[in-house]
Parts: sequence; C-alpha cells; structure tokens
Amino acid sequence: MHNNTGSPTAETFNELYPAILECFGIILLGYIAGRTRIVSPANSKGLGNYVTYFALPALVYKAMVELDFQKVNWLFWSAILISKTILFVIVYLASLVIGRRMDLGRAGIFAVFATQSNDFALGYPIISAIYSTHHPEYVSYLYLVGPISLAILNPFGFLSMEIQRNRQATHRSSNIVMFGRAMKGLLTNPIIIMVFLGICSNFLFSQKLPAIIAGFLNVLASSFSATALFFLGIGMVGKIKKSSAMFFLTPILLIGCKLIVLPLLTRQVVLVLNPGGTDANMTDSFATFGFLYSTIPTAPTVYLFASLYQQSMDVVATSMVLCTFAAAPIMFITATMSMLPIQTSEQTSALLSATMVDVGCIGIACCVWILIVFILSKRTNIIPHHFTTHLVVAQFLASIGIVLCKVTVNESSWINIPKAIILLVGVFSSRCWAALIAVALCIMRCRGLCVVLRLRPLFYIYGWALPTLLVAILVAVAPPVYKNDASNVVFQYGMAQLVASIILLGFNFLLAVTALVILHRKDRFGHLSNVKMLPTSRPTSEDTDSESETDRMLRPSCEENGNQDIEDMRTVYQTCSITASCSSSQRETCRRRTNQHYLKTLQTSEGGDPYDVAASHQLSRHILLLLFLLLSMIIGFSLCVWKVTGETQNSLYLMLEFLDTVLAYCQGFFTLAVFGFDTRNVIIPFFNAIMCQCLLVFISTNKRLKRVLCRKKRTSSPDDDDMDSETSHTIQQFTQHHIESCKKDILKDVRIGAQAHHHEVFHGLDLVDWLVEVGLATDRDAAVSYSKRLLIGQIITVVDKDHDHKQYHDSKLLYKFTSDEDSTSEDFHVVT
Repeated sequence: MHNNTGSPTAETFNELYPAILECFGIILLGYIAGRTRIVSPANSKGLGNYVTYFALPALVYKAMVELDFQKVNWLFWSAILISKTILFVIVYLASLVIGRRMDLGRAGIFAVFATQSNDFALGYPIISAIYSTHHPEYVSYLYLVGPISLAILNPFGFLSMEIQRNRQATHRSSNIVMFGRAMKGLLTNPIIIMVFLGICSNFLFSQKLPAIIAGFLNVLASSFSATALFFLGIGMVGKIKKSSAMFFLTPILLIGCKLIVLPLLTRQVVLVLNPGGTDANMTDSFATFGFLYSTIPTAPTVYLFASLYQQSMDVVATSMVLCTFAAAPIMFITATMSMLPIQTSEQTSALLSATMVDVGCIGIACCVWILIVFILSKRTNIIPHHFTTHLVVAQFLASIGIVLCKVTVNESSWINIPKAIILLVGVFSSRCWAALIAVALCIMRCRGLCVVLRLRPLFYIYGWALPTLLVAILVAVAPPVYKNDASNVVFQYGMAQLVASIILLGFNFLLAVTALVILHRKDRFGHLSNVKMLPTSRPTSEDTDSESETDRMLRPSCEENGNQDIEDMRTVYQTCSITASCSSSQRETCRRRTNQHYLKTLQTSEGGDPYDVAASHQLSRHILLLLFLLLSMIIGFSLCVWKVTGETQNSLYLMLEFLDTVLAYCQGFFTLAVFGFDTRNVIIPFFNAIMCQCLLVFISTNKRLKRVLCRKKRTSSPDDDDMDSETSHTIQQFTQHHIESCKKDILKDVRIGAQAHHHEVFHGLDLVDWLVEVGLATDRDAAVSYSKRLLIGQIITVVDKDHDHKQYHDSKLLYKFTSDEDSTSEDFHVVT
C-alpha cells in the first residue's frame, strides 16, 4: 500500500472530533430551541433571511475575490460536475419510471435533493478542520463546486416543477412564462449573484480586497457558521410527520443516492479524469476529497424549493432530517479513514482477518436465531418467507465459510477446497436469493401467488444450482492462490472469481431493482382496502369509469353472490388477474394450490389476521431487508471493480473492504434486525412464558389468575383444542370486520319487570336478523349456525346463566357481547 503525500498528522486528526461535535451540537441546540419554542417560527424566519441574504453572500463573495484561479484544478471541478450530472439524470429518470404516474415535479425535486449538498453550513467547518493545514486550497473548492447545483443542475429541476405545477393549475401559463419563472429563481439567487460579482472583483482587486471592505465582510462571514447550523436545527422541528413503514422507502432511497452512490461515483470519475496527471498521489488525494465532499448531507434549501412548488414536501422534509443525521457517522468514518496513516500489509491483514472471524461468528448466531424463529412460527413453508428461509441458509453458509477459511491449514491440504466451496456457495447464493425474494414479491403481488408456486422449482435452480455450478467451474478451472492475506482468503481464485462476482452482483442488483420498480408501479394490493369491506351500494357510472383494473376485477366477485364471505375474495388476489390468458383448468389448478398454501398460512396467524393477505407478506420488512442487501451488493461491486482495475489500495479502499466484510459475511445480523424480534411471534410469547413460569411458582394452584396475568385471549376456552377451523374463521372474520357495526345496530337497554334492567344487550332474533340483512348468512338457519359459533368462541354470551351456553336461540332470549373487563372482573371475583 502507498501513503499519500501531505497526509494529515495526528494534530489534524484531533481537530476532527471537535469540528464534528461542534457542528452537530449547534444543530441539536437549534432543534431544542425550535421544539421548545424558545425561538418562534417568526424569529426563525428572520434568522433564515439573515443567513441567506447577508452572512452567506458575504462569505461567498469574500472567498471568490481571494481565490487564485490559476491554482484551481479544473479537471477536479469537471469531475464533480460530471458525477453530479450523472446522478441527477439517474434519479430524475428513475423517479419517472418508478412512479405510478408521470410526475415531472416530483422527479425534479428528488434529483435536486440527491445532488445539492449543504456545502457552506455543514461542509465548510469539517473540510476546514481536515484540510486547512495541508491542502488549504481544498476549502476554496467549496465555493466553486457549490454553484454546480445552484446554477447548472437546479434550473432543470425548477423548470420541471414549473411544468408540473402548470399542468395541475386551472389556468395554464405559456412555455415562455414557465421558463421565465425558472430563470428568475436562478438569477435572483444571492449565491449566484455573489459568485458572479466575486469573480469580477477578483480581477478588479487582484485577489485582495481593500482593508475596509475586507473587515466588514469578515464580520458578516464569521457569523455564518453558527447561525446557519442553528437555523438548520430549527428547520428540522416537525418535519417528520409520517410513520408508516412504506413511507420511509423513498427517503431511504434518496439518502442512499446522496450518501453512498454519489461518493462512490465521484471517486470513480475523479480517477478517470486523473486531475493529478503524473502525480498518482495527488490524483488519489483529489479522489479522497471528492468522496468526502460527496458525503455532505443535503442542504435544507431543498425543502424550501419543495414548499414553493408544493412538491412532495413530506418526503423531502423527512429525507432532509434523516440525511443530516445519517451523514454524521458516514462523514466521521470517511474523514477518519482518509486521515489515518496507511498501515503495513501485515497489520491490515491481521486486523481484517480478526474482523472476518468476529462478523462470521455473529452471523452464525443471528442466522440460527432467525431459523429458530421461522421454524417455531411455522413460516418456512409460507411464501415469501419460504424464500427468506433459503436466504438465511445461504447467509449461514457464508458465515460458516469465512470462519472456516481463517482456520490455519497447510496450503497444499485438500481441506481448503471444501472450505472455499462452502464460502463461495454461501456468498453467491445469498446474492441470488436476495434478487429472487424481490422477484417473488413482485410476481405474487402483481400477478398472483399461483405463479410463484408454479415457478418455485426455477427459483431453486437459480438460487442453489446456478451458484453451485459457478463455484464448481471456478474450482475446476481457476488455480487457487493460497497466501496468508485476508483478501486472498476470500478471493482464492483470483481474477476469475472477481469477474464472476462482478457479473453476479451486477445482474442480481439489476434484477432486484427492476422487480421492485415493477412492484411499486403495478402492486394489486395497493387497493386491498376494497377487499376488507363489502360495498354497501352499487357503484355509479362515474365510479365505474374511474375504477382501476383491480377494482373491476374484484367487483364481480362481490356482486354475483350477495352473501359471499368477504375473506373468500382473498382468492382473487392469490390467483392471476382475469385479464391473464389462463385456461379454466389452469385456473382451477391455481385455486387448488393457493388453497393448500392458505391452509398453511392459517397455522402461522395466531394473534394476527390470517385473512389479511397483504399483511401476511410482511412487505415492509422484506423491502427493508432488500435495501440492506442491495447496499451490500453496491459495496461488493465497487470493491471488486477496484481490485480488477488494480488501483492504489488507500484508506478508502480499506474502509470499503471492512464494509464489505460486515455486509457480506454478517448479513444474518440485518436479517435478525428485520425479522428476529417479531413482537407477535417472539417478544410476546417469550414474555408470556416468563410470566407463566413466575405465576406457577407463586400461585400454582390458581389457574384463573394465571390466565389473566398471562394475557390469555378472550376467545380461548376449555374447548379451544376442539374448536374447528370454521369456528375460528367466523370469530376472526366477525371481530376484525363486523363487531363494531353490529354493536351499533343491535345493542339496546332492556327492562324486565320492575327491577331487572340490562344495559347494552340484544335479543337472539336481533342478531339473526342483522346477519341476514348484511349478507353474512343466506337465511335464518345459517344465521343461527353463525351465531352459535360466536357463542362457542365467547364473542357473545347469554345473559341468563341458567340457559345452555352452547346453544343459540332465535328468540327473545337476551345475549350480550363479552369484553376483557367482564372476564377480568369475573376472574378476580373468584380469586377474592
């Protein structure tokens, strides 16, 4: 490894900690001031105006006047321009493709978010702390690269938002007016004005301001850092307003583009343009600076743009807050690694080897935990968790393989071959199964479960057979390279393994991303609320015209039979759309397969809604896991490309290698974080088991109290084991969808004689009438059978304790709904 010239010393390294703590400490103070309303919104607006129109323009103007343009490396500036332009175009086009509708405004604001950095408020103090001594010219680049977004890229975003706003307006403006508004926002930007004036003054004053003007500007400029950071903290108050898991998908993707994709892209572009010329160390220094610069979070002015054009304000606000706090550890790690002196190969290899063993052991433990959770919750045969189980097995093999490969064995020993096979099969298969999970979710929710069940053998071939065949070819063709080096332990088969890894990572990444894009655009379960409730009236012609394909597909199944069980409509989502070219025999086969799979689903749904098809997929959890896995693919791909190109292995390379080690061989940890602490299947049963054991010790003879404290379900009874599936189905259906409306319609107060007064009760015939009226039963006999199942499940109970509690009477006999309070008070009455 090579060291860089002019690398920061320990003295500079010690300045990094105060710089980062100061920046985020002032941001925190601003947030507290805004949250406690010490600084009111009106005051914060005035503070923002001061920063925007006085402090920042003074800082920019002064820096541009004193900048020596002869020392500016324009190749580096061009690299920043190219990398930001590439990402701007990628995010812009991806937003158009992924979105369900062509929204130019959303694409424009997302592209601006991904490329505009908070260069001055947050970037300036940290860059200054790192490079002010050894590369002071790097600090000046902030004033040159800042206008790239403001003057070159942002106008395209503004124009897109103007076009979208014009489309949605009642009175549309001409193209000239829209272009004029976009240019007006550009020309009136104080930073653009100060950059232009600063360049002119640079030649006018020969890079030295008069003393009076310089002193005046110094006072304004020195006030910028603290006020800007404080204002940034105030601006974060109340920005996160949504809490659904799917809502955070877009912010996470935007943050990933800004903090991960842009730094890697910038570094590669800088290396391609080679701004250092023959000085490789200078080029490497520029690449490191470009990487660090790109990790600066998004500027809060992007939220002002979103507010001005009314475009995705909630998404941008949430993304801005999360991006700022996510950037803190990334900037710290990047800055720290860039300033660390490069150690010897032996020291680096020893440290990396110890890390591999540690993360491998952690991965093994996490995978075992996940497999136990899936087996106990009976999810291993449920789609898509069945494929997630295969992913965990592959991750388990990868973790075992990396631990085994670190065991010291003679280089010529045959045992090295099976160790390498276990490692490579685990790593390659985990990449393949990650893509297959995305494909399975896409097919299942866009086409139907039956298609996934039919294609399951192909999934096994791609997930296990293909990686195994690829590993067999590598072992048979490529000669192994055994060296006492951590990297060579992983890449034992040299260039052939690197090329295979690049192809496998690239293809699976594109496959997974494509599947997620199609899923976002064509998810039939986006209208699942139509399945949860029967229509109370027939649709009008206007409603019919505006119905989607999913709505039209579901409508006949609701109307052909008015008394159809609403959960039977789940089959519509489990099978293909009626627009699919399937024969009647194929549809019957699909229906039979999905029904068999549905029976397995029922066994995993204790405590939840077994008829909620969308919830059983756990889409949010799977997408969150896929985001981790896609990040791992990006890091792995970048590292393999770095190795293939034979570039200098500097501090950033070491950082990527450690990240790849954690993300590739400790994937079980991320799977554990997503699935291992399922409240319903892990935490609550564990807590209940502990409570039951404690109660057995203290009150082993009192079973009633034990049931109360262990939070036994209201529907449980001594006959739970004998309760058939139809009764369980009825109870789940009624409690989830109908109990509240039923109570509202039939409950009343009844007086019997002079003293007996019953509150919130109903006659047996009232419930029978209601069931027939709403279509849950075809006739009164069916309604009596339905009511009997509710009685057995203790959803309702007879008021008169002398009557039979297992027979329902279609008569004036009084019944009432049970409640947790009733059962609890009864149990405690017995105890006392």
